[in-house]
Amino acid sequence: MKRFVLAMALVMFSVPAWADYQAGIYAFKRGDYATALAEFRPLAEQGNAKAQFVLGLMYARGQGVAKEYAQAAKWYRKAAGQGYAKAQTNLGIMYENGRGVRRDYAQAVEWYRKAAGQGIALAQSNLGFMYANGDGVARDYAQAAKWWRKAAGQGNAWAQNGLGDMYYNGRGVAKDYGQAVEWYRKAANQGYARAQSNLGFMYDKGRGVAKDYGQAVEWYRKAAGQGDAGAQNNLGDMYANGQGVDRDLRKALNLYRSAAATGNEAATKKYAEIKEQLDSEKKQREIDAAFKLAIPKDIFFNRAKDAKKISPQAEGQKKFSRKFAASKIAEAFPRYIKN
Repeated sequence: MKRFVLAMALVMFSVPAWADYQAGIYAFKRGDYATALAEFRPLAEQGNAKAQFVLGLMYARGQGVAKEYAQAAKWYRKAAGQGYAKAQTNLGIMYENGRGVRRDYAQAVEWYRKAAGQGIALAQSNLGFMYANGDGVARDYAQAAKWWRKAAGQGNAWAQNGLGDMYYNGRGVAKDYGQAVEWYRKAANQGYARAQSNLGFMYDKGRGVAKDYGQAVEWYRKAAGQGDAGAQNNLGDMYANGQGVDRDLRKALNLYRSAAATGNEAATKKYAEIKEQLDSEKKQREIDAAFKLAIPKDIFFNRAKDAKKISPQAEGQKKFSRKFAASKIAEAFPRYIKN
């Protein structure tokens, strides 16, 4: 009887708390952050892990409160300490990026591992990156591939692309271009720019798939449209070489310019080379135009088979026109005239 009364008391206590939490969620979803904050804070202070997590989220985003990463980390830690996996993931992110706490990769790995063990795809993906880069743990490509495979299986695009990289480079798994293409495609179809660029590259080089410049251009274009510098550079190459598209140096130049703005060294070099070429061609067109304006076409470009058709008067005009053209060109383009 005593156990039954205690159980009834717990139910009666939890119903209002759950109702307050739901009211906070409804307010949060409709953008009424002041109401959401009023609902969540008392619950968070009472130890409700979900409320603590959402309160941390609000501080991290500056929703209903001033953005304050230290407060976000504080509330994430409280929820994470109770085993709430989403809070563990976010606390790991705070440690990895040094937001609200001192950057500590080992701590990031610890919290990612806890959340990854509970099946959180983002935590699994992030843990894979830590192993791949050797941040907070010894670099271990096999472990990176293991965690990326778990996250990739749940549809995490970052992990799918990372697993594609593992297969492409033969790190942690046997090299397999076909498998690389498969994982790049999964991530690319979700709109992940890096994977789209990588898939374009596979089509461009014919690795794991038949070489197809048209497909390469299509995937490069998707990634370039999202600002991926590697894709912009590679798409610039396609336009410069006329592969999969009509050759267009101006489009190539614009793409190289965009990639160069992000610090892409290859694109910076190509931009300078093509710009010099286009400038030279433009100047030559201007000179040609000046000649055409200065010299009557029917005299300067006379193609009559019988030279006798040119009268002495026309011959004199021809000589005069050449001198006139030279003077006009020297006037317009002095740096092109040596003497």
